[in-house]
Amino acid sequence: MENLLNKFKNGFRVKSALSNLYLYLERIQSSEETSIYQLGTDAEPKNSIWKIKEAGNNYLYIFVSNGNGGEYYLTCTENNNIEPRKFTGEENQKFFIHIKDKNYYKIRTKISRNRHALELKNNTIGVNDRIKQVIVNDSPEQNWVFEPIGIKSETIKLKSANANSKTNEKKEKVVKTVIYKDDELVHTVVYVK
Repeated sequence: MENLLNKFKNGFRVKSALSNLYLYLERIQSSEETSIYQLGTDAEPKNSIWKIKEAGNNYLYIFVSNGNGGEYYLTCTENNNIEPRKFTGEENQKFFIHIKDKNYYKIRTKISRNRHALELKNNTIGVNDRIKQVIVNDSPEQNWVFEPIGIKSETIKLKSANANSKTNEKKEKVVKTVIYKDDELVHTVVYVK
């Protein structure tokens, strides 16, 4: 579990291995918490960036921001539905992430004693399919890909001043390093080399 917490410390996107569509929080339009988790084609919205935190005994909470500072947690509800809810810390918000192989994960539910895992509700794959907890099986509908949100950087050579070849002066380069997080500019460093 420590490896998962470290690997996904900046968040991650959850993609269905079957449909290649992303799990995201449908934007909440009112104060009612009736929105459900759906699949979408767009990996960019802030409401598709998930985070995890420890829930004890190798279980994790999985949550997402609604973009307005509110956090919503995956929650098992009646009829085995998975819905976004405010944090309660109850058993129905705890999950065990089972590494199926290096590329796929199963998300098992504690409330079922790990006998159920998250799966698409319907056999047909499409945008707005609901997610449910279903008895663990070998169906590809239960396989999820976690894409970590990382920090990337690039170095750009801005200019180079050639020294006079008749003197022993060193060449000077001005280099700019730009650091991005989630494709947003975080920090720029300019230095002379």
